[in-house]
Amino acid sequence: MFRSALVVAFVCCTACGSLSPPGNDAGSGGGFVSTGGGSATGGGIASGGGAATGGGVSTGGGTATGGGSGGGGGTTSPDAGLTWAGISLIGATSTSAILGLSGSSTDVWAVQDTGALFHSSGAAFTKLFAFQYGAKGLYAAGGTVVMVQTRAVRTCTNTTCATDADFATLDLLDSGRNWNLFGEAVCGRSATEIAVVVSESNASTGQLLEWNGTMWTRTSIDVGLTHPNACWYDASGRLYISGQDRVVRLESSASSPWTLSSDFTGYNGGAVVDGTAWLVGPYDYVTRLVGSAWTPVKQGGSNLLFAVGGLRGDEVFALGYYSSANGNGWKWDGTQLRAAGDLLPGFGSGSTVRVITATGPNELYVAGSSGNSTPAIARGRR
Repeated sequence: MFRSALVVAFVCCTACGSLSPPGNDAGSGGGFVSTGGGSATGGGIASGGGAATGGGVSTGGGTATGGGSGGGGGTTSPDAGLTWAGISLIGATSTSAILGLSGSSTDVWAVQDTGALFHSSGAAFTKLFAFQYGAKGLYAAGGTVVMVQTRAVRTCTNTTCATDADFATLDLLDSGRNWNLFGEAVCGRSATEIAVVVSESNASTGQLLEWNGTMWTRTSIDVGLTHPNACWYDASGRLYISGQDRVVRLESSASSPWTLSSDFTGYNGGAVVDGTAWLVGPYDYVTRLVGSAWTPVKQGGSNLLFAVGGLRGDEVFALGYYSSANGNGWKWDGTQLRAAGDLLPGFGSGSTVRVITATGPNELYVAGSSGNSTPAIARGRR
């Protein structure tokens, strides 16, 4: 548990307006690494199946909706080292993006920003129901599913989680607790170690709620930054939180905040991949944690990056809005960043990646919205 009385060790960077390199971590989607996005239906014309670029070439193949029950076929991309396929979402009717995806290879959960909840046992995702008031993020592990909303945290601990009634509600607007909080992000390491980052209504100060397998406890009323956007863990159980101009690392008795800018920049997704922490933000900002300093790998460009994650240190993806020059962003090969291009089936021009989540040592999901603004999910396997 992290407490509000924290011993603070400041390690500040002077990269005003830019970020530095992070380390390996599980990210905001659960599993092994996370924080990406996803699209809606898999295939599609731009980069999935269909006649244009799919059909078994490097971007995936499959049909326009992801190749039936399991998604498009696809082949291994020589750049990524993964075989990518578009995964269909059965029952998806909205044009909203997938904002959360988490779980294991045979128990994967996804949620749209409108609140529609989907489940997959390893093939297509099937819509179960839709939460009222939308969703901000999701984490799933070991039969527990946590969904964060703007004004509530919804927690399911049974084996089905198939209806709204299966989810207990923790209200973030609660006069009895003197709470006027907003849900921002969720991440975890297991069914008994889950964190929800919230912001306080007046000052937008980041606060922390933690789940121990039985109950939620507010363990910090000031995590060391404002306007929090994302959270993720490393293998040692240290919790990273990114927000406005800063990223903070919390452990049992200490807080390490890094100031990355002073111009109100909002830093988005982060993850720890193969022991190294990574962080992304606007204008193609990609940074990693080298020793005690965040070191920018790239800054300045046209992509707004939302998510970072990967399966190993020479295969880290930093993705977000699609641009004609770089596709959905970048791939780190251990030495340099290279443009991802039209790597993801079902994404392509106009698409946005919002989540990257590893569901096993050889399996990675990317989710967000397609170029047609429909929800999209692509899966990479080795």
